[in-house]
Amino acid sequence: MLETLMSQINPLAYLAIVVIGFFMVRTLRQIDKNQTELWNRSDDHEKRLAHIEGEHSVYTHKGGHK
Repeated sequence: MLETLMSQINPLAYLAIVVIGFFMVRTLRQIDKNQTELWNRSDDHEKRLAHIEGEHSVYTHKGGHK
C-alpha cells in the first residue's frame, strides 16, 4: 500500500514542478516584455525632452547666437 501511495505522489510532484516551471517562464517573459516597453517609452521621453530643451535654448537666445 505504501508503494502504491509513493508511486502516485511522484507523478504528481513532477507535474507540479512542470506547472510551476511553466508559470515561472511565462512570468519572466512578460516581465521582459514589459521592461522592454518601459525602456522604449523612456527613450522616447528623453528624445522629446532634449528636443524641447533645444527649442527653449533657441527661444531664450541661449543657442550661441547673441
